[in-house]
Amino acid sequence: MLIFSCVRRGILLVAILCIIGGEALALDNGAPYTTMCVRSCDGFYFPIHQNQRPANFSRDAQTCASACGSEARLFYFPLYGGNPGTMIDLAGHRYADEPHAFEFQRAIVQGCACKPAPWSREAAARHQKYSAKASEARSQKAVR
Repeated sequence: MLIFSCVRRGILLVAILCIIGGEALALDNGAPYTTMCVRSCDGFYFPIHQNQRPANFSRDAQTCASACGSEARLFYFPLYGGNPGTMIDLAGHRYADEPHAFEFQRAIVQGCACKPAPWSREAAARHQKYSAKASEARSQKAVR
């Protein structure tokens, strides 16, 4: 990824060029994009925002991480004329080149989920901790 900046009429303009298939794709800071959160285990993606500006991509990346954990990455494509097959991530990697791209359409990958199932061991253990903390807080209030 190449980053160029220049000052024009007091405004810092940043153009990020991503090399895709030998052609440069310019990231237009004023153009709208669709941002998608992508699971790395099966390539499943879901939208974070439509009509998003590149200045807000870092916020969308945080939303993606909170929704699906560290195993997910933010990808984007132009709102007009783009599609999930053409999306790229913030580092300039093409979704279509990912090892598990579109795998969710071909098969179910066991254990691949953004969050544990509500009745999984992990979820049950987490809720038991919540319950223990709440009981402890109630007992401390009763002692006072």
